[in-house]
Amino acid sequence: MIPVPSAVLRRLDLQGAIQAEAQSWQSLLPPAPGWDHAVEHVTALARWMSGQLATGMSTTNAVNVSVRKVPYGIRPVPIWGYAERIAYRALVDFILRNEPPLDRSAEAYLKFLGSPVTYAQEIEPRTRRRFRTLFSSVIHYVVKADITAFYEYVDHGILARELLTRTGDSDAIDCLISLLAAVQGRSFGLPQLFDSSDRLSEVYIDIVERDLLRRGWPAWRFNDDFRIAARDFGNALDAIEDLSDAARQAGLTLSDSKTTTPRYDKYLLDNFGLTVENEAPDELRRLQPEEAVGDYTEGVGETDPAWAVDVISSTQVPGGQTDAEHVEGINLANVHGDEFRKLRRALGRLIRAETADALPHVLKLAAYVPSLTPWTIRYVVAAGQQQREPAIEVMDEIVRAISLSDWRVCG
Repeated sequence: MIPVPSAVLRRLDLQGAIQAEAQSWQSLLPPAPGWDHAVEHVTALARWMSGQLATGMSTTNAVNVSVRKVPYGIRPVPIWGYAERIAYRALVDFILRNEPPLDRSAEAYLKFLGSPVTYAQEIEPRTRRRFRTLFSSVIHYVVKADITAFYEYVDHGILARELLTRTGDSDAIDCLISLLAAVQGRSFGLPQLFDSSDRLSEVYIDIVERDLLRRGWPAWRFNDDFRIAARDFGNALDAIEDLSDAARQAGLTLSDSKTTTPRYDKYLLDNFGLTVENEAPDELRRLQPEEAVGDYTEGVGETDPAWAVDVISSTQVPGGQTDAEHVEGINLANVHGDEFRKLRRALGRLIRAETADALPHVLKLAAYVPSLTPWTIRYVVAAGQQQREPAIEVMDEIVRAISLSDWRVCG
């Protein structure tokens, strides 16, 4: 990377960057060793980093690994060296020192999910409010969309111009872009699962959101996930076209598979009343917000373990028999994102309740939805606190009849 000018270097908080990186957590990777020693010798390490940056630090290329995504697919995750991570955080923290803190908590994500519902209630004509029911609304559709491989395609040139417009710190921005290009080996892309990348991505995707709002759409965003309220289906299609155009101008594309237009009443049912439950453990902060919503939220009726048992027992498999009362059960051969999160919420409730009532139905989860296996195993172990022998039988059957990869066992 290019040398960092002394005027910038004097203002970098290298010791703070070292300590922050040591405490950071990459949710899809195991903890990196050695950070405790870095913190123990933080003054000496910061002094060494300062000398390296002043002369143009020699960087090591990132090593990319593929990790499992849920419910399906893989995510490329780059592994950076310690010196590169420290420099990255220090530069980003300096450049964005006047930006508001980033809130990607589960609570913020739930607020985002509820924004179209709140908006629909606020714009209801006063003359209709007396007769309004929960499902009556002038909003008839909600556009759900996100960006394909967002972090992978952040253009460094566009990012630099946006940062310059916001901050004016041209020398520091040049150093940052130089570091990204040197480590990534290309002029686009941000390393995923880094706090600094999250902050930079927020600056970048704000370009798309601003464009969408200027076009007059009632829109909300969480990271690269968008929601748009639409009054009719034609309105929803127009919104998708405008969002696609705004993304394209920033060098991004919408995900076709994740762009949907559910009716307002269905969207309301799927997202109404969700809250982060009181028993959520400290590990919640280590999860992606979408995962936290899947594991540690509860909606209306979901505090009752009987709800969770019904969700699991009503799941359907190809060619299987289904009770008439369960015709609306989730088809395990084709589980969508919202359904996956519902299954995970149900398993989470059963794990906390330690009830064994759903044990007869978990084999089909392990067989048809492999990415649920870590939660399925946790449930069988928890159910064993109440019914030891049936739980052992189920666990033996999972091991005997279902091929488990290392990730499925340990994930």
